[in-house]
Amino acid sequence: MLILSALGAFGSPFDVEMHERNPYARPPDFARLCAAHADLRPHCKLVANGKVHLDFADDAAVRALTRALLKQDFALDVDLPSGSLCPRVPQRLNYLLWIEDVIVASGLDADAVRGIDIGTGASCIYALLGARRFGWSFTATEAELSSSEVARQNVARNGLSERVDVVKTTVDGAIIEDVIASSPHPHYTFCMCNPPFFDGDGETGERFVERGEEGKEVGGRKEWENAVVGGKRPAPRSGTVAGENELATEGGECAFVGRMFEESARMRDGVRFYTTMLGKKSSVAVLMGRLARMREEEDEGKEGKRLRFASGELRQGRTQRWLLAWTWDARVRLPLRPASLELVMRECARTEAMQWIRTQLLSLHVAIERDDNDEEVEGGRMECRVATPSWLRRGRKRKKTLATGAKAHCVAAPGPCEAAPPTPDPAPFLPLDFSVSCRQRATYTLSGQARRLSIDESPGADSTTVVVFTVGDGQRKRDLAQLVVHLSNRRSVGK
Repeated sequence: MLILSALGAFGSPFDVEMHERNPYARPPDFARLCAAHADLRPHCKLVANGKVHLDFADDAAVRALTRALLKQDFALDVDLPSGSLCPRVPQRLNYLLWIEDVIVASGLDADAVRGIDIGTGASCIYALLGARRFGWSFTATEAELSSSEVARQNVARNGLSERVDVVKTTVDGAIIEDVIASSPHPHYTFCMCNPPFFDGDGETGERFVERGEEGKEVGGRKEWENAVVGGKRPAPRSGTVAGENELATEGGECAFVGRMFEESARMRDGVRFYTTMLGKKSSVAVLMGRLARMREEEDEGKEGKRLRFASGELRQGRTQRWLLAWTWDARVRLPLRPASLELVMRECARTEAMQWIRTQLLSLHVAIERDDNDEEVEGGRMECRVATPSWLRRGRKRKKTLATGAKAHCVAAPGPCEAAPPTPDPAPFLPLDFSVSCRQRATYTLSGQARRLSIDESPGADSTTVVVFTVGDGQRKRDLAQLVVHLSNRRSVGK
C-alpha cells in the first residue's frame, strides 16, 4: 500500500504555480475534513507526528476526498460512481479560473456567460463548478449513456437544472457543431474539453490494466486502473480508475482536438473562444503547428477575421496539464500575452546595438521580414521569422539529419548524385515569429547627501541599450529565451 502525506499531495513545490485564485494553492485542513465527513474518515490515518495521511493510491480514498472537498467548499453533493473517472478538484478549478481570466480580460458580460463542456463525464464537474462558483450556464455533452444519466442526476440533486443542460451525444457524431445546431442558444462564450489522452487499447495498456475478474467487462464496458505495467514505469502516486471511453479514442488526443479545429473553423462565431486541455506535452507542439498552418491557409477576406491562439500550463500537485485556446473574435484577449525578454548591452549606443543584432540574426539564418527601426527615433521594431532555430539543439540535430540523409542518398544512388528527398521532421517545429525593439536606458546616479536621483540621458559611449525581444502570439517563450542567452554569450566573448 502506498501511503502519501495528505499535506505532501497538496503542498508540493508545484503548488506555488497554481492559479493565484485557486484556494487549493494552500493545502486544505485534512483533520477538519475527516472530522466533518464520515465517508472520508476510514481512508485517513493519524501518524505519530500528528499529521493526517491518506492513501492516494486507493481509488476509493480519492473519491471520498473529492466528494468531501466538493461538499465543504462548494456545497455540491456529487455522485462519483465506481468505474468512472474521478476528477481532481484543484485541477478542474484551475482550468475554470484560466477561462475566467479570458472572460475578464476580454471585457465580456460576466452575467451572460454560457459554455460548452465536451465530454462532461458522470461527475459533470466542470459544469457544476462553473455554475456554482461563477454563475455561468452550461451545455454539457456526454456520449456514454450511463454517464450522461448520472450527470443529469448530479445536476438535479444540486438544484442547477436551470443553468446546466446535459445533452446525450454519439461517439461518431460531431463534437460541437451538432450541439450548437440543436441548441436554443445559437452563441456560446467558450467551449472546454478534457479529451481522452490515449490512442486505443494498445497505448492504454502501457499505463493501465483492465479491472474485473479474468478481464471481464465491468458494468457492460471495459474499465481500467493505472498500475505498473512491465516494470517500465514507477508506481502511480494517485489511483485512477476510468472507463475505456474516458481514457482512449482513435488517434488519441491529437486526432480528437484536430476534429475540434475543423469544426471550429466552419463555425467560427458559434463560440467566441475555444479551449481544450491536453495530457501530453508532445501534443502541444503538434497541435500548435496545425493551428499555425490553419492561420496561414485561412481566407483573410472573410470579414477580416484572423485566427489567434495561445497555450498555457496547469500545474497542481505533482500533475501537469497543458491548455490550448483559439479564437476568431477580435475582442477576445487570450490569457498569454506576448512574452518579452531583454538583452542589456552596456557601453553601447542604440545605433551600434541594432547593427550588432542585425548581424547576429542574419548569421543565425533568421529572416528579418520588417525593419522600421529609425536610428534617430525610438519606437521602431524588426519583425523576424525562422523555420528551424539553429541555436536550439533540435535545430542542429535536424540539419545534421538532413545532411546525413542527403549523403546516404548520393552514395546509394547509381550514376550522378541527385538531391535527396526531404527527410520529414519527426517532431514538427512551429516556426518562431518574434520582434525586436530597442531603447536607451537612462543612467541613474546618487547626488549629494540628499540622495536625490539625477538622470544622465547623454547617449555617449558609456550608455546602456536594452534590446527587447517579444515572442509572437501562440509561440514558445523558451525558444526565444535560448536565443537571448545565445546572443548574450556571444556578446560576452566579443563576437
